[in-house]
Amino acid sequence: MDYDGENLRKMTSYGSITLFPRWNPDGKRLAFTSYKNGNPDSTFDLEKGAARTLSDARGSTCGRVLPTAPAWRPRSPREEPNVFILTLADGSLKRVTSHFGVDSSPTFSPDGEQVAFVSDRAGNPQIHVQELATGRVKRLTRMNWCDSPSWSPSGEWIAFSGGQQQGPMDIFIVDVTGTRLVQLTHGKAPTRSRPGRRTAASSPSRARAPSASRYS
Repeated sequence: MDYDGENLRKMTSYGSITLFPRWNPDGKRLAFTSYKNGNPDSTFDLEKGAARTLSDARGSTCGRVLPTAPAWRPRSPREEPNVFILTLADGSLKRVTSHFGVDSSPTFSPDGEQVAFVSDRAGNPQIHVQELATGRVKRLTRMNWCDSPSWSPSGEWIAFSGGQQQGPMDIFIVDVTGTRLVQLTHGKAPTRSRPGRRTAASSPSRARAPSASRYS
């Protein structure tokens, strides 16, 4: 499905337990575990619409290892998007993140010492913060999906779009310690005002007009 829950598409219909889907790094295939023939691992080709068995090893938990929860190994770490800093004066690049998984949507703290970004290194996309001087990374959110972080000018809060379980994408703010999470709106995307005392949001015309929240 799309990140907002639309365009749901059923990929398998085996009439048995099918779980642990994992995307190929190129996004064209899915690996998953299916018990339609017992306990094999399978892979699904999205372009061809066909699945094939990768392993049919059988046994018990007391004997041979059961094939389950597959994972793709990328050919090269460089295939995974990371966060870079581009210097306009000379065009040089400085790599900020270097981790398996997709790192995207960076936003800098007001003092320029930290960068918040979205990463799926823990599974679902979550908001992380990295100190540029030390490289230390802290995960701030534990939700179903997070996107589009925006750092407040005060440096205390980060606004972002997030989803809880199967619900809609809402606007949340989280403090830089990751201990305070506040839901602001429903079904809207955040934009910070200056000097950062309000959060503006857009919404469909039939929805309620967005309200302003005072979080400096």
